[in-house]
Amino acid sequence: MLMHGERKGNESPCEAGRGARQRGFVSARMKKAEKRAVLAQSSFRRLLLIGRKPDRAGKCNFPAHARRAQRKRIARQSRAKPQESGVENIMELQMWKEILTPYDLAVEELKVKFNHIVKEYQQMNGYSPIEQVLGRVKSISSIIDKAQKKGIDMDKIETQLEDIAGIRLICQFTEDIYTVAGLIRERSDMQVKSEKDYITHRKKSGYRSYHIIVLYKVETIRGTKEIPVEIQIRTLGMNFWAIIEHSLQYKYKGNIPEHVRARLTSAANALITLDNEMSSIHDEIIDAQNFYMVKANIVSDILGNIQNLYKVANKREIIQIQDEFYEIYQEGDISKLERFNRQLDIIAEGYRAQAT
Repeated sequence: MLMHGERKGNESPCEAGRGARQRGFVSARMKKAEKRAVLAQSSFRRLLLIGRKPDRAGKCNFPAHARRAQRKRIARQSRAKPQESGVENIMELQMWKEILTPYDLAVEELKVKFNHIVKEYQQMNGYSPIEQVLGRVKSISSIIDKAQKKGIDMDKIETQLEDIAGIRLICQFTEDIYTVAGLIRERSDMQVKSEKDYITHRKKSGYRSYHIIVLYKVETIRGTKEIPVEIQIRTLGMNFWAIIEHSLQYKYKGNIPEHVRARLTSAANALITLDNEMSSIHDEIIDAQNFYMVKANIVSDILGNIQNLYKVANKREIIQIQDEFYEIYQEGDISKLERFNRQLDIIAEGYRAQAT
């Protein structure tokens, strides 16, 4: 056996150097291969933890998102009780989708219906008691958390959790809340199951809102399903406070510090004063909004008539009509705008008669 630095008797120095380099190269390749094998084995073990297999070439890709998912899974399992740790195994994602699809359908349908109420009021040039319509379906994690908090078995969430589907109706005035509640009671497409008035009887935290649980039927490919939906009715101020309070509850994990709680209570009291002040000028605000709505509708009709006249009237006449409209519009007199709009209707009708 040749010692390090020795060479065979018939080898030249160049040949000996080449041989040494080759032996070193082979040795380095062997070390790299051993290192890859160790890494692959380690990655393979980690991949097995999340149910992933190496590819056909034996490479074990372990992306960042997979590592994050594994850390979250371990954290959840470490926090979970024995009965909770099997939740993800029992209820697969596809099962959750099947459960929540009817709730999503109920929310979407109700959003359309309540938005149509707003549209109907606007078309009648009237004030709508509903300012904004929002809706959501609880996330899977929120459903699980609430079920655990209330001690509800996972196979009973559909019958015992009534706020999986939620609609939020935002109003301008406190009085509007009770008007909207009355509209809901009178509807034939939903049945009121329960009501809670947190405005007259506000919570200790300062929370105010009006809650109605309705039963609403949806049609699915599996037949008719009756869905409980929680409808929350609030003013803009109530909604703002509730959003802030919810964020703080999440930040402090339900244990809001006393000094922060005191500020929240003070803000809740200030919002009550604000709502009361706005209610005191309720009629004036509604009159102003109705005035604006009527004016906007008349202007829209006039512009529509002018656009239609472009197709049949001569250019000089159109320019004259536009100039007259701009003068009346700047005056802001609704009666003059209404009279001008009627004149345009007569002119448009005359051109239509000539065309026939």
